[in-house]
Amino acid sequence: MEESHALITNDAVVLGILMLILAVIFKTSNSSHPTLKKFYGVVPMLLLCYFVPSLLTTFGIVDGEHSKLYFVASRYLLPACLVLLTLSVDLREIARLGKKPIIMFLVGTVGVVLGGPLAILITSAFAPGLRAFIMLGVLAAGFSTLEGVILALSTIFGNDFYGTLARARGVDPEQLKHRLLSVGRIFLVALAPITLVLSWRQIVSPSLSVAIFTQNGVYGLFAATFAPVLFGIFSKRATAGLVLTAAITALVVHFGMYYGHITMYHNNPAVPATFALVISTTVMAIGSMMSKAR
Repeated sequence: MEESHALITNDAVVLGILMLILAVIFKTSNSSHPTLKKFYGVVPMLLLCYFVPSLLTTFGIVDGEHSKLYFVASRYLLPACLVLLTLSVDLREIARLGKKPIIMFLVGTVGVVLGGPLAILITSAFAPGLRAFIMLGVLAAGFSTLEGVILALSTIFGNDFYGTLARARGVDPEQLKHRLLSVGRIFLVALAPITLVLSWRQIVSPSLSVAIFTQNGVYGLFAATFAPVLFGIFSKRATAGLVLTAAITALVVHFGMYYGHITMYHNNPAVPATFALVISTTVMAIGSMMSKAR
């Protein structure tokens, strides 16, 4: 086994740091301070519980591959937490919800419990033809979800991006209403070749899994929106030009590092996203100070 080069290798210390980080997040999320309430009104507490500890691995403070903390947490801490969570459930309030929510909850639970064994059974015991038929159903469900996401993107681009700019320029609301549908269609047509190129590249040279491919885009979106949202809440100097500059900077840094193979950790989407987040936030901060000086 290769020797870990992380700054902290003692699992007890790593556990203490993780507990301290979570304690700070939980404490601040329940604070009545106006600034913290605004912050957690936009940034979910659960997101910070995932994102902040990941920075420890990103900057080489801890090494998740060589640590046995995950094994201990998944085998001992997780079952204990599930028991405590179950004990805290208010069964009387759940009973008051009625039969339909309870039946839906039980059906979902059965689906989760049986999903894993059924997947193993399908891949090991069923004939190839039957497996192919089942996979077609899974693919159909996946394409249906992707179709909804793409349609949502076209709506977001039309209403939130183009619509906002058009309203700021004083376009007549009736004319704008008719334009939005055309703008959404144009966006879908423009998105088609981009999607085709990315899909073809993934088929020809699949250098990463579909999950990592999707995660890369999600991390890039988060990095591009973090600084604008943060300064939009806490600063009055977050102009439209500054927000656009910070968002473009984050996207260039994130995807530039990832596809440019910059640093040895470029294949981990969290690393480019972290650099993009820090640099875009710095751009927003410098821009805000410069506007203050003026």
